[in-house]
Amino acid sequence: MLEIKKTAIFLEAEEVEALERIIVDWNKETAIDYLKKFIYDRVSRYQRSL
Repeated sequence: MLEIKKTAIFLEAEEVEALERIIVDWNKETAIDYLKKFIYDRVSRYQRSL
């Protein structure tokens, strides 16, 4: 479980492009997969490293 607090993460150019494609296409399934794969996992790793 993630802690509820502000956390900043940095996205690579490819990740920003992928996110933009998902938003423009309104693809909900892909959006959930993206959030889980890139955002949730990255925040989780960051919080474990503290």
